[in-house]
Amino acid sequence: MKYFSRNFFVFLFLIIFIGVSVPTMVFSAQHNTSGLIPCGHGVNDQCTFADLMALGRNIVNFLILLSIPLAAIAFAYSGFLLLTAGGDVGKRGKAKEIFVKVLWGFIFVISAWLIVYTFTRLTGNFLPSAVRLN
Repeated sequence: MKYFSRNFFVFLFLIIFIGVSVPTMVFSAQHNTSGLIPCGHGVNDQCTFADLMALGRNIVNFLILLSIPLAAIAFAYSGFLLLTAGGDVGKRGKAKEIFVKVLWGFIFVISAWLIVYTFTRLTGNFLPSAVRLN
């Protein structure tokens, strides 16, 4: 009976997770056909330095948006390990270790983004108007 209840709860969690995440991803999809690269789609469309800066911004934003669900999945896995550890101190320690590492990694990613964003916004005012990233 214990085996059945564990599988049932895992299955229920997956159904709820898929039911919540799939519509969110579908409705949040952007209808921007340019992708990560903002230039070079036409025959005479030449890339400029502003396009290079926009490409960097697009890549950083993509990686930030990718790190959020990955961190959430890692937090969920850590919580699952913690809940299923029972009285095993080793499993509880492993779950807490995973949680702390994911937390520090996510704080590092968000802090790096904040530093780069602040730096580019502060120095962006000194760039020529054709290069600014408004």
